[in-house]
Amino acid sequence: MSIFVIFVTKMFTPKKMEKLLILGEKSLLSTTINTLHKQKVLHIIEHKKNQDVDIGQPLENASKTSELLLKIRSLFSYLNINSLLIQEQLQLNEHKNTNKKNKQKQQIKQQKPSLKQLEKDLTTITSSVNALLESQKQLDAKIRSSDEQLKQLTILKALKLEFDILSNYDSIAYFIGFVQPLDLLNSSLHSQKINHELRHSEVSGKQAIALFVEKSSIQKTQELLAKVHFTALDLSKFQTPQNQEKTISNIKVQALIASSQVEKQTAENKLASSKISFEKLKRQWQIYLVENELFLSAEISKAEAPLKFGATDDTFLATGYVPRDRVAQLTELLQKKTDNKLFIQEQHIHHDEHIPVQLQNKKTVRPFQFFLDLYSLPNYHEVDPSFFLFLGFPFLFGFMLGDFGYGLVTLSLFYFLKLRMQGKIAQQLFKILIIASFWSLAFGLFFGEFFGYEEIAGFHIPHVIGREHDKMLLLGAAVVVGIVHVNLGLLIGFYNELQHHGLWHAFCAKISWILLQLGCLLLYLSYGMYLIPPIFGFVLLGISVILLYIGEGIRGLVELPSIFGNILSYARLMALGLASVGLAVVVNDMAAEFFHEPSILNIIVGIFILVIGHVINIALGILGPFLHSLRLQYVEFFTKFYSGGGIAYKPFGAEKE
Repeated sequence: MSIFVIFVTKMFTPKKMEKLLILGEKSLLSTTINTLHKQKVLHIIEHKKNQDVDIGQPLENASKTSELLLKIRSLFSYLNINSLLIQEQLQLNEHKNTNKKNKQKQQIKQQKPSLKQLEKDLTTITSSVNALLESQKQLDAKIRSSDEQLKQLTILKALKLEFDILSNYDSIAYFIGFVQPLDLLNSSLHSQKINHELRHSEVSGKQAIALFVEKSSIQKTQELLAKVHFTALDLSKFQTPQNQEKTISNIKVQALIASSQVEKQTAENKLASSKISFEKLKRQWQIYLVENELFLSAEISKAEAPLKFGATDDTFLATGYVPRDRVAQLTELLQKKTDNKLFIQEQHIHHDEHIPVQLQNKKTVRPFQFFLDLYSLPNYHEVDPSFFLFLGFPFLFGFMLGDFGYGLVTLSLFYFLKLRMQGKIAQQLFKILIIASFWSLAFGLFFGEFFGYEEIAGFHIPHVIGREHDKMLLLGAAVVVGIVHVNLGLLIGFYNELQHHGLWHAFCAKISWILLQLGCLLLYLSYGMYLIPPIFGFVLLGISVILLYIGEGIRGLVELPSIFGNILSYARLMALGLASVGLAVVVNDMAAEFFHEPSILNIIVGIFILVIGHVINIALGILGPFLHSLRLQYVEFFTKFYSGGGIAYKPFGAEKE
């Protein structure tokens, strides 16, 4: 038993942690924080103020560092810099040239300026950015003004008006603008017997007019114009600033149009040049800004760390969790940096403490931690199910999809998407689906299917189970998978209970469920196959129920039927598999009808049906098996052993990684 416990502890549980208490004089605070930040191993427990120990104060440079960090992030916004994207690109460049990795890190470290120099640089960058933005703002306003002026001049040109016509008259008033409808204005002017001259032209789908009337008719004209929704054209900008009553009558409209076009083009050229300068400024400083944003973030983290520490007038106190295999190294380094002036002690960890969880899975299994992120991390005292997800999820997915042709398509698709999409979550997901596709290939051979066909060109594909014909055998296989999977969960639960409550409670709470199933099996062998006396089955059932009551109380008895419901739930493996192969067969038969009478049109239609039909089936074959495989993990499997609720291990100094 001890060998089993050691094996499981090493392979399938979170990394073991130790709780450290670090006590020292305040003069050692900065050195201690810098060392802890560099080592990135201490998960700090935030101190709560009490009568004896207060909360620490941030370091002296916290305010200035925070101010500079805010300036950099403001520049990110102004310059449209994607900090995360640039960080990823820098990391990729480091990975591509691993021989220069340490050298690059050293260079970056050397490039970090003092806070005073950084403030000076940021002031210079901000001034340049503000100057360019202000210039662009003024040029944008100039372009908009020129556009508006050109629109108005175009209307005057369409109406064949010049500014000398628009002088102030003693007896004549004029109205220039848009009306709707024009016919109503014409008829109204004539019916009211208003002496007038009307010019009109369609401009941009609207009726533009220039109406000249006697000043004695202004009021009547205004009433008529209101009925036809008159909108006046504002020509005030064409008046001289010295005398708003005097128009620029000596300038022709066409000349003003040409002048405005030149002004607009000049402004557009300057704006384009300014944007080029802006992009040059962005390229010149973006890496510098991103690197210093990381630097300042780290400095802020260090400067504000004392807020999580305890403090008195002369001392500080830090408490946190450290991986067991790093305790000695960290302790030795801290004492070395402080000339053995720190008091460092390993603390007893109580069973009910919220200990951070650091999973320690191999590279192949690590992507399956994605499912734990969706659900919940294991708590510190229980088995990490990532390895069992690695075994179970792709197997169940492949069982349901189970077609060699579909497996080839999904494998190619997921591999292509994995190459194109670089995000961490996407990479994890596609690695999972690639493994699941290999299982689809394997089950495609097991079921003897290729795009729903069991026979190709007269060659019958060998198989172990034919899903379309051996339905009861397929159902039996699905139930056997359920029995194995559910009981694996019970065995893992046995280990968890063994760690928490001892052998007897673990046996009663988990092994009793296995004995219950064995009792039912013996009864089946008795009444179904008449191989053994039924007394053995009844005795084992009775023992299992008693043990279950001891282990889980009334709740265990209430949940007695659930174990069989959980197992029968795996019948969905058969149901989804049959639905997939059934749809594939329908698509193939529909297409075959067109291939039986060959013609160009029939062949095109047949191929179209095959492609569209199988694309839809593959899409359903990805979605359905993915969701149902996940459901079987979370509901049928996890409920046998998994509590979850773990908190992630976040060591001080590694927040940005």
